[in-house]
Amino acid sequence: MADRLSFTVQDQDLIEHAYILNASVAAVTTSSNGTTLPLSGPALAEFEANSTWAVQQPNGNVSYFNDTAGFSLPRAAYSSISSGGRAEFVVTFSNSEQASVTVYLDVTQLCPIAGVGNTNSWVTTVY
Repeated sequence: MADRLSFTVQDQDLIEHAYILNASVAAVTTSSNGTTLPLSGPALAEFEANSTWAVQQPNGNVSYFNDTAGFSLPRAAYSSISSGGRAEFVVTFSNSEQASVTVYLDVTQLCPIAGVGNTNSWVTTVY
């Protein structure tokens, strides 16, 4: 199975910001003989260990994360979006086993405005 999510991040601030992505498998459900079963324990760990992620950033760079339940782009791999600008990201999740997968995707804004607070995160369930 392979699922591809393409989404746009828009910087609605008056200044340019940097953004990074993180994602992880939250839940996996499989079907066998018409019965739906959530994976847990060793079965879930095995599924996660066979998962692959491909992350395409707006500048065209692609990062691959093989055999893992999730990924975190390093801060140095941020994507810069100008004030009022938009940028498209593409995340592809794949696994050799057919399943229904819930993924948590986190878009983190770096470079907060001085004195206004910390970084911001948005968590979205996808797939």
